[in-house]
Amino acid sequence: LLASRGRMEEALNVLRKMYEWNGGNKDDYPVKVLSMENVQQSSGENLWRSVVSQTVPLFKPPLLWRTMQLFYLFAICTSTNNVFLLWYPMIVNLFFNSHASGAAVEDQSFCQRVVANISTSIEDDNYVCDDTISLSTMYAGMLLGVVFALMNLAASAVAAYRKLVLMVIFLISTVCLALVELLR
Repeated sequence: LLASRGRMEEALNVLRKMYEWNGGNKDDYPVKVLSMENVQQSSGENLWRSVVSQTVPLFKPPLLWRTMQLFYLFAICTSTNNVFLLWYPMIVNLFFNSHASGAAVEDQSFCQRVVANISTSIEDDNYVCDDTISLSTMYAGMLLGVVFALMNLAASAVAAYRKLVLMVIFLISTVCLALVELLR
């Protein structure tokens, strides 16, 4: 956009900064001058042609395999995250209500606490569903929102260290899984 408005030096500085952010040395950037020779005025048709020329290669070899992998990972992450967010309030509420009910929960596992107050039989024809939400459930939901925001910020900050981040996430997941059963 800067170059199209004739601000070549500013555009070149932006490109140098991008080069530096990607691990290069700002002074070693190979482009020294931007020129606007042989540049056509943009039109809707040229925009469409540009979109097609950048998108179509994603669905042809050799990029097709990577596109399919990314789609698969995105589908798994989205589906598991959305299912978790859908059921999270109910699971947390059942957990906190098991403590509030006064039942002996010290020697029960996490799963036993969650299913402790679930009743599957409704025999009254005039049954009114009056499910109360624990205040702790609301706090846990707010905390989850803050944690997700912080995790997104952290993920964007450490994106260059993909393998290390993946291993740390697996390690944290494993520790949490063990702690759920060990800390009763």
